[in-house]
Amino acid sequence: NISKLAYVYDLNPRQGLGHFTRTNRLIKEFRRSGVECYLALEDKHRDFHEKIIRDETPIYFKKTSKSLNLLAATLRRKKIHSVLIDSYTFGFKWEKYLSEKGFFIIAIDDHLKKHSANMIFTNKPETQRKFKNSKSQKWFMGPEFALLGQTKKRDVKKKKIISSILLHGGGSSLFNLMTNFTIETIKFAEENLIDLSIVCTTKESRRYIESLLSNKIWSTKIKVLPFKKDLAKKFQNYDVVAGPSGTTTFETILAGSFPFTFQLKDDGRDSLSAFNEIGHLLHLKHVEKNNSKIIADCWLLISKMKLRLSSVLS
Repeated sequence: NISKLAYVYDLNPRQGLGHFTRTNRLIKEFRRSGVECYLALEDKHRDFHEKIIRDETPIYFKKTSKSLNLLAATLRRKKIHSVLIDSYTFGFKWEKYLSEKGFFIIAIDDHLKKHSANMIFTNKPETQRKFKNSKSQKWFMGPEFALLGQTKKRDVKKKKIISSILLHGGGSSLFNLMTNFTIETIKFAEENLIDLSIVCTTKESRRYIESLLSNKIWSTKIKVLPFKKDLAKKFQNYDVVAGPSGTTTFETILAGSFPFTFQLKDDGRDSLSAFNEIGHLLHLKHVEKNNSKIIADCWLLISKMKLRLSSVLS
C-alpha cells in the first residue's frame, strides 16, 4: 500500500551511474503504478547531480544526525512513509536511524550485509548468505532480482562472427585503473580487424583514451563515444561488451550480447553465480585484471570461439 516513496541512492563522480540507472528504472515502474516518487540525495554532490538529473527536485541531506533528523521531518511533512535505499555510502547506521523513526525501509544489496530494512533485494543466491534475517524482514534473493528493465535483443540470426566490441570503464570511466585491459583490447581489435567503440563518460577519460591512441596509427576502426542515458539500448549492436562488471553486465546479457568483464575493485559486489545463471561469457578476478598475458589469452580464446559463437548466434 505504498503511495509515496523516497529514493536514497549513490550518485557521485567516484561511483559511476549503476545506482542511478537501476533506481531510475524502478522510479519509472513505480510511477506507472501511480506511486509518487521523490529523490533524497547527499548535498555535497549537488553540482554533479545537476549534470545528470533532469525534471526532478531532490531533497538534499548531509550525513549528520541533525540533517537526517531534518530529512525525516521533511519526509513526514510530505506524508512519505517509505524509503528505498540503494547505496554503498549511506551506511547501516543511517538505515537503522530511519527504521527506528518508523519508516518502512526497502534496501537493495550487492554485498550481502546485515540490514535493519523491512525488505531486501539482492541478485546473490540464498546459499551465500552467512546470517539469518530477523522475523520482521523479507529477503528476495537470486538473479531474478537483479532489478533490470526490459532490453531489446538484437536479431542474432544475422550475426555470424565477432565484428564489433564496445569497451567501457564503468560509470566513471576509470580507464586509468584498467590500462592493460584497455591496451590489450585495442590490440585484439587491431589484429582481428574488429570495429572498436570506447565509451568515455568524462572529459578526463576521453583525454586519457586519446592519449593512448595517439601512440600509433591504428588500422582498425576506433570510435570514442560520449555517455548517453540510453546506452544500454545500444548494446545489441555489439558482439562483445568489455569492461568492469556491474549493472552493465546484466544489461549486456539481456541485450543478447556477450560480456567480457573483470572486478575493478575487490569489494564483493559481483555476483558470479547470478552472472553465470543468465549467460555470462568471461570474467576475470581482481588479481587478473592487470595481467596483460591473461587478458591477451582471454581475447585469443574469444577469437578461437568464433565458430562456437557463430553456432550460438545462428
